[in-house]
Amino acid sequence: MLPFVVWATPQFGHGRVDAAGKALVGSMAKDSVSPSERDKLAWALDVVDNWRSSHSYPLQVVYMALRTRVRTVEANALVAQRLKRLTSIYAKLANEPTMKLSQMQDIGGCRAVLSSIPKLRRLAQKYDSELARHRREREKGQDRLDKSLIIEKYDYVANPKADGYRSLHFVCKYQTAKEAHRAHSGLRIEIQLRTRLQHMWATAVEVAQTFTDKALRSPSGDKEWRRFFALMGSAFAAREKQVRVPDTPVDESDLTAELKYLSEKLQVELVLSAYGEAAEIVTHSAGKAKRFLLELDPDKKELRVSPFSGRDIQQATATLFASERNVDDKTLRVLVSVDSIAALRRAYPNYYLDTTQFLEAVKTVIS
Repeated sequence: MLPFVVWATPQFGHGRVDAAGKALVGSMAKDSVSPSERDKLAWALDVVDNWRSSHSYPLQVVYMALRTRVRTVEANALVAQRLKRLTSIYAKLANEPTMKLSQMQDIGGCRAVLSSIPKLRRLAQKYDSELARHRREREKGQDRLDKSLIIEKYDYVANPKADGYRSLHFVCKYQTAKEAHRAHSGLRIEIQLRTRLQHMWATAVEVAQTFTDKALRSPSGDKEWRRFFALMGSAFAAREKQVRVPDTPVDESDLTAELKYLSEKLQVELVLSAYGEAAEIVTHSAGKAKRFLLELDPDKKELRVSPFSGRDIQQATATLFASERNVDDKTLRVLVSVDSIAALRRAYPNYYLDTTQFLEAVKTVIS
């Protein structure tokens, strides 16, 4: 049962939400803004913050359902949830000019990390059946308005992205007949299903991207770092006996040789391990907290972890949004939910700068 809290609801129509998204991109892209532009940015941030926080309730519902389903497949699998960071929203809108904020499907996202491909597929089958049922009902004009629906699937395991990213994504459209939460109907939540290898890869990319200051998930990012991660994506795909990343060597010796060359040229081990060794972690008393605000200062290499109880979601969200208002502050912040603080480091190792397992995998591949 969800804790009793007053959940935020959308206060603005899609037109104003999209206008706020455009204003956000226009203002944050400038080195300096005029007083009138600052007022417009403040308005945009108010709208964006409301839109983000309105996803908290549907996200919690989808997250709880995911936790229940995961336990039937793998009892110790990691399950976590988060609201999309303001900087990530800005980057996505800036890099995809046709994207509208109201259409963004991952404002709220939850994730499960499983130990193997077979377990990943077993869990995915549960969502596949929902998606198939929705499509049948839609074809018959029998769309349900009283039940959340899986409406999209993106299989980046069968079809890896060119940068090496591999995962399974499902998009859930929240719907309910309950009057108390009808305002949340139509909001979309993304569900990510990953294996540990896929999670390990994504973690290393996040750490490298943060501290090399290179947009490694963008086509305009550093070519050699992007190539290195694409090759590692293929190496992990081969280990899992899955489809390799496009335009990477099929021959093992060619893949190994290119990986070894780039690993040495980019000093991958030195760069990634240095961050983890330098990280200082400041954790406040966690108790039985389920929500945590992670704040990573890239310059000081300091991570602050602030716990919140399940009932304090409004306070936690307000703390996050207030801290993000300073656009000149480079601190990375995210509000996440996991079962315990013990699971936090495993669920979000990129904030702990932990690339230990990834570097061990690199050594294994190139040796």
